[in-house]
Amino acid sequence: MLFNYTWSKSMDNMPWNQGATSIGAQNSFAYPITMSNFKALDYGPTEFDHTDVIAASYVYTEPKIMQNAPGGLRYLVNGFETTGLIQRRTGDPLTIFSSAANNSGSLQNRDRAVYSGSAAYGGTACTTTVNCRNYLNPAAFSVNPVGTFGNVQKGTFRGPGYADWDVSAARNFPFSERTALQFRAEYFNVLNHTNLGDPGTTLGGSFGKITSTSPQLWTATQPQNDPRIAQFSLKLLF
Repeated sequence: MLFNYTWSKSMDNMPWNQGATSIGAQNSFAYPITMSNFKALDYGPTEFDHTDVIAASYVYTEPKIMQNAPGGLRYLVNGFETTGLIQRRTGDPLTIFSSAANNSGSLQNRDRAVYSGSAAYGGTACTTTVNCRNYLNPAAFSVNPVGTFGNVQKGTFRGPGYADWDVSAARNFPFSERTALQFRAEYFNVLNHTNLGDPGTTLGGSFGKITSTSPQLWTATQPQNDPRIAQFSLKLLF
């Protein structure tokens, strides 16, 4: 069994969603660069920051049992193996933007929403229950008044977490000491758990709603964002 747990925090003062090589334009930050402490609203968790990350994998091969039982019974109950991969992480940092991108009059076009301090999660953003999940509470946020920049710092809130368990079970049917036929049953997302995507983070019609599943997290070959998927195979081992 392998197990890894990472507890971390990554902070920076770069503009939201921009790499180190792309900043420098006058309107990169929420505040104009002529203001003192102009990076104040852009200091917060890095876009890739996830506080808790867990990864575990295991392989279990059943030891031979019932050594004194009849050969047919030993053939039936021995030869099983199971493997699994478990992944879990906390959600993405979320930055809330105003729908009036230039109410501040600074031409930054990056005005932030005003957070009232009330419950930020929940609410009734969805007008339908079909393919929509309430996540951020629209009543807790408002458009920044003319002449102001809003007060939400970068990465103040968190999106949904991610969890996945992939598992396989195998049975070896030996023909000789060196040859066996292996039957495998493999399940991706065995618990059929839905990993939700991030909600809309700009005030307006899509704000606070989750209408998609999480983007791919680990590899391009594993369908971890889909419903439970099963596949079966036979392999000749020699």
